[in-house]
Amino acid sequence: MTSITCKQLKRDYTTLKADLIEINQLLATGKNHSDIAEIKDKQKQLLDAIETLAEDVFVFKAHEQVTAMLLGDTRLQSGRVKTREKATTWIEKNVDLDMAQKLVKIENLYYENVQITKLPDNLYIKGNLELRGSQVAELPGFLYVGGNMDIQETRITTLPNGLSVGGNLNLINSGVATFPEIIYIKGGLIVGKNLEDAANKLKENGRVQGEITVI
Repeated sequence: MTSITCKQLKRDYTTLKADLIEINQLLATGKNHSDIAEIKDKQKQLLDAIETLAEDVFVFKAHEQVTAMLLGDTRLQSGRVKTREKATTWIEKNVDLDMAQKLVKIENLYYENVQITKLPDNLYIKGNLELRGSQVAELPGFLYVGGNMDIQETRITTLPNGLSVGGNLNLINSGVATFPEIIYIKGGLIVGKNLEDAANKLKENGRVQGEITVI
């Protein structure tokens, strides 16, 4: 886990914005500074740095959401995590903040163990995502699930564009009625009869590598 904190990033972000205001004011005077090229170069550097930090703050906020979500339930790890301290330790071991890829990575997410109601953006689940019967109504964009993904019996009606599932995707009794333009399923796809034709088309187009199961 990186030692940088969201508070530090916000402080750096504020400092950079103050520097940018100063540079902009200098350029706004209209004076023909001898080092005008250097000033404009500095302006570009500040803008780039501010954009990067803004993205980093966004990722940190997603990480804080995951942490808060996990800490909010004492039944983590099938009841083995009984205290906030143990839950925090579990999070440190299983939730990774990858600043290089700007992703929050977690091993697995099971509704049975955590009362999930909403998932943050920038989420990369290495293992399985099991939301069967949960109150989750919307999935984050470009969600990556390395293992199986089960959203049967949920209120979810739309799959995010760019969804990638390394295992099987189960949509039985969910509200999903169509597939996004960009989707990749390495395993199989389990659907109801309402999605049979669309699922077979995905298979034909190489978007589903495994078998189509219609229930």
